[in-house]
Amino acid sequence: MDTNNLQQRYRANEKCPDIPKDFHAHIFRHAKATLWREEGMNLIEIKELLGHSSLQSAMMYQTVSYKQKGKRWKNLGTMRTTIS
Repeated sequence: MDTNNLQQRYRANEKCPDIPKDFHAHIFRHAKATLWREEGMNLIEIKELLGHSSLQSAMMYQTVSYKQKGKRWKNLGTMRTTIS
């Protein structure tokens, strides 16, 4: 299913109160790319998979999520107690 088809289905069901009015099908691409980045995929791979022409377009996925930050801090805490 392409994004145009998904957008058409959404517009056909616009009366659904659970779907935000500013919803766009493109959000699924963004969510998937964010998950890929959190799982450790590098930006060049993400750029290629999304079909971006420049690496700059994929840079938005460089930001580290709060979930990822929490894991890093937890690992650092474990390292500190092991070293002490």
